Amino acid sequence: MIATLSLRCQSALARNMLLLLAATTVTTPLQAGTALEEVVVTAQRREENLQDVPIAVTAFAAELIHDADVHDLTEISARTPGLTYAEFAPGQAYMSIRGVTSGDDGAGMDNSAVMFLDDIYIGRVGSVMFNLADIERIEVLRGPQGTLYGKNAIGGAINVTTTKPTDEFTALVDVTGGNYATANVTGLVSGPLTGNLSGKAVINHRRHDGYVTNVVLDKDQQDEDVTTGRVALRWASGNTEINISGDGSRERREDMGRRPIFDGFAPVTAIYASLTDDFNEVAAPIDGHSDRDTYGTALKLTHDFDLGRLTAIFGYRGYENDWEMASVGVPLIAAGDINDKIIEEGDSYQVEFRWDQELTDRISYVAGLFYLNEQTSRVETFLFQLPPQIIADADTSDQDNETNSYAMFGQMHVGVTTRFSLDIGARFTYENKDTVSSAIAGPGFLDIIGETFTDIERSEFWTNFSPKLSLNYAYTDDVLFYVSYSEGFKSGGIQGSPGRVSDARNTVEPELAVNYEWGMKADLFDDRVRFNVTAFVTDYSDLQIVRFGPPLSDPTQFGSFQTTNAADADLKGVELEVNWLATENLLLSGNYAYLDATYEDFIFYDTTNTAVDLTGERLIAAPEHSWAFALDYTYPLQWQGSSLKFRLDYRHTDEQRNDVLSRETVAEAFDLVDLRFAWRSADEKVEVALWGRNVFDEEYITESYIVGPGVIGVGNAPPTFGGQVSWRY
Repeated sequence: MIATLSLRCQSALARNMLLLLAATTVTTPLQAGTALEEVVVTAQRREENLQDVPIAVTAFAAELIHDADVHDLTEISARTPGLTYAEFAPGQAYMSIRGVTSGDDGAGMDNSAVMFLDDIYIGRVGSVMFNLADIERIEVLRGPQGTLYGKNAIGGAINVTTTKPTDEFTALVDVTGGNYATANVTGLVSGPLTGNLSGKAVINHRRHDGYVTNVVLDKDQQDEDVTTGRVALRWASGNTEINISGDGSRERREDMGRRPIFDGFAPVTAIYASLTDDFNEVAAPIDGHSDRDTYGTALKLTHDFDLGRLTAIFGYRGYENDWEMASVGVPLIAAGDINDKIIEEGDSYQVEFRWDQELTDRISYVAGLFYLNEQTSRVETFLFQLPPQIIADADTSDQDNETNSYAMFGQMHVGVTTRFSLDIGARFTYENKDTVSSAIAGPGFLDIIGETFTDIERSEFWTNFSPKLSLNYAYTDDVLFYVSYSEGFKSGGIQGSPGRVSDARNTVEPELAVNYEWGMKADLFDDRVRFNVTAFVTDYSDLQIVRFGPPLSDPTQFGSFQTTNAADADLKGVELEVNWLATENLLLSGNYAYLDATYEDFIFYDTTNTAVDLTGERLIAAPEHSWAFALDYTYPLQWQGSSLKFRLDYRHTDEQRNDVLSRETVAEAFDLVDLRFAWRSADEKVEVALWGRNVFDEEYITESYIVGPGVIGVGNAPPTFGGQVSWRY
């Protein structure tokens, strides 16, 4: 089926190959002398050279994470082919890998792309925060990960690995300042405590003033104020190692600064234009905020037996979100606006056991058991609010969910010959959800919640068997070809904020994916060029689609939620990653992704049961083309062996659709350029840097959605500049 890639895909690849060859974001490599360094990843639950792993993986090394200030999913997506991420409120976002996304953040729904922090599953986007300075590497696995990751990683997985406590004393102090009162302060200490015990502590605080000014409220919004910390202990003796960690994050932010960009039943863009014509100004009449706390603990035990290695993982994650956001962004009736208020909290407990064994020099396997208990409580209230705090109407949805997920999995590597090998694996999953939904329909005109009901219970379970087969051929020691077949699974659920009894009782079916993939990984020209390419065809069944907006038959309504299953979706694409160590001091790198993602045989029924044929339409958050380029140049100085380092980042993303039905939510293409100039001491312990982001002042809408009054969007950050001083011991 790989051969069925369209001529359109092939011509797009040919056009953009010129861009890569002419000037090829650094992701995996570090330069060492005159060869690219080997990159070690754990994408298959064991340490391997990235170039030996028959999976589409983008890996971020520690140096790139520091130099490019990669501290959230926005920065990761900008440097990963096929990954899209955008927030329209803190803790409420779209994360899409190869066009596979799920925007329903209801208590009984899950995401199609998930994150793992030191092997601990984090499924709720609202609890994804890892703004830490002790990250060793980040791996983005693209495509269904049904065997080793399994739990809802149908679109892909982001694997974050932090550094372990060190056996020798180390320390780090990092201070950054810039415009908009930007401040980023990090402190880290690590080293031996006693005997076989070592420890680590790290704290980070980030803040900046608001990027937009609310001209109605006379205050800055879209700011940042986040403090995170982590402590870890490591005990190692003989064949046994125990790692214990705890982390926490506290975020306080103002309103995101939403603004209308297209009219619905109200002239919202004209109202906005009458108040301001500045991209960096907004005009919502009511205030908003975001208070978000996340925390967790983990214990990982490994013991090497004569026959193999046992790994036991115990993890807990918790979070609390309390936020309010202006929905339309301009004064409406009596200068009011709709306040979207959410209070959400959740806890999850995870247990996993893995056994790794090498049976012979050519045969090895990993097998395991997995259990997750996740409890989520979410109350969402829509308030028609008049200044300053007068409530004219209110609709409320209250939803609690408990998920229990069980799985057993295994994957075996068989070296058939010295050059030919295969990987075969499977995962069996049993998952059940128990959801209780209630709602209060307000007395006014909002009608987001259509009925008042109490304690509608819904219990459902699903089972799935996801196999994988990969055939690998090492053409040389430095060139690997592979073809693979894999299946993915994401459980069903109950839609978020159900507005009617029928919605609260309706089950959204699971997603299923069948993925065919062809890839090549090559280190060429004495390991100076790294060239990785992947082509894929993915057939999706019952893709889960969420929409908030008015029905087509009555656009005067403010809107309501509806989550349904698309009958089918077809994805085809090509992804390239190139790294070229042109000289000992010059590293050029880049990536490119082409994506053809469309619905097949999809009839969408809106809230008034009106049928809309979406067959052939593009999926949301699925740009057709995206690429990135980075240049790293190091200039040695005569002064005490120090050096100057220059880095340039350029990223392009095509236009993309943000709503299933509305074409007015198409976000325009954008291009971003970042610069960094640093002096580094000979021992690399001291660094002084100047940096700039979005230096050419690109203005674009990062996310948009539709409500009755119109299409509402969130703007990107303006140019930011500053300096950074780092000291390591």
